[in-house]
Amino acid sequence: MTALKAEKDNDFYAETIINSMPHLVDALPANDALEMNILLVDDDDVAVENVMRSIKKLGVQFPVVVAEDGQDALDILHEKHPEKKIKAPYVVLLDLKMPRMDGFEFLETIRQDAKLESTVVFVLTTSDSNLDRAKAYNENIAGYMLKDTTTIFNWLFSLLPKYTNFVNLLNLSNQKRSSSERN
Repeated sequence: MTALKAEKDNDFYAETIINSMPHLVDALPANDALEMNILLVDDDDVAVENVMRSIKKLGVQFPVVVAEDGQDALDILHEKHPEKKIKAPYVVLLDLKMPRMDGFEFLETIRQDAKLESTVVFVLTTSDSNLDRAKAYNENIAGYMLKDTTTIFNWLFSLLPKYTNFVNLLNLSNQKRSSSERN
């Protein structure tokens, strides 16, 4: 019972901090603001179109790069893809069931890669299996969402601007710290 209360308290504090970001970000210089990019890893054209429609409907202006499977996504992240590129900061929206390299193989690979291990990944899947959910969370994902739940898409895409502001604050703080360490 105590662990559950602590978890709820942590969720409350995290939500409070994230929701107060717009006030903290007002002081952020415009030229220091970064754009959040989305790497959508999914082989289903209908699912990709649904995600794109949700993004547009909410007015979120983040660039989206689409990868057709885990290997395609790795090539993009390692800057080895012949056509597609993505700039940091980015989040990955990952399907689990794909040909060539599925979502679980992709997660396992990036978590073993020193350059990619801290990548923020949200799973978007049709699988409501508790086994799949547990396996995905074991790879340190940020969230697990069913594709047919538009409410979850809306929540995610409304959260991304706040997350971007948070990343911007961290980057500004790191820049100031690096600057003061050099002086």
